[in-house]
Amino acid sequence: MYAVRFQDLSFTWPNGEALCSGLDMVVQPGEILALVGPSGCGKSTLLRLAAGLLAPSSGSVERPKGEQAFVFQKPTLLPWRTLQENVALPLELVGRSDPAAVIEVLELVGLAEHATKLPVTLSGGMQMRASLARALVTQPELVLLDEAFSALDGLTRRRLHLAFLEIWRAKGFSVLMVTHDLDEALWLADRVVVLEGPPVRLKQVVQVELDRPRAREQLHTPAFGAQLQGLERLL
Repeated sequence: MYAVRFQDLSFTWPNGEALCSGLDMVVQPGEILALVGPSGCGKSTLLRLAAGLLAPSSGSVERPKGEQAFVFQKPTLLPWRTLQENVALPLELVGRSDPAAVIEVLELVGLAEHATKLPVTLSGGMQMRASLARALVTQPELVLLDEAFSALDGLTRRRLHLAFLEIWRAKGFSVLMVTHDLDEALWLADRVVVLEGPPVRLKQVVQVELDRPRAREQLHTPAFGAQLQGLERLL
């Protein structure tokens, strides 16, 4: 079983430049897999291939049938719609109406009391939580995160990390995430895939040796520091 599987994947841009050739990678059901690597190596393009936004030149990207959601670096909320209207949008696009589901995910991210507010009235962290709620409203089996926490200040980012981990534990979806933040990769993920390129290649897959559920104190342990130093050496 798998949430996403890249099998002998090759992708070439229209100008003939190869992004990858013969790439194999698997996201296991229920795990958080983080992609790290130098800027421009192809991490975000791999995420778009996983989402089906791009088609491989050869090989395959296999996903079991089920809902998936994509969370971008910026909230991309529609400014003229309230939070609950923004969160309801994915349901509307498939002809569904489920006000209870909208309120449930707003409660999960701690925004139910702000449901009728416009995005402009909220902080950046609250807007990102609304974006996450919008992604979760369809009960996805796979969530794709493209630098989803990078625009936040450090304290807000840590708080949203904790909220995200609590939701992930409760819902059990799989996650494929791209990040430049090695602390974030280790803190959230079960495995970290270190990439190099272009063309993008798997340099090493690192198993994160931290117990779950994660606690803030683990960020300051020798084990976390040692794994962080190991990732830094690989990059």
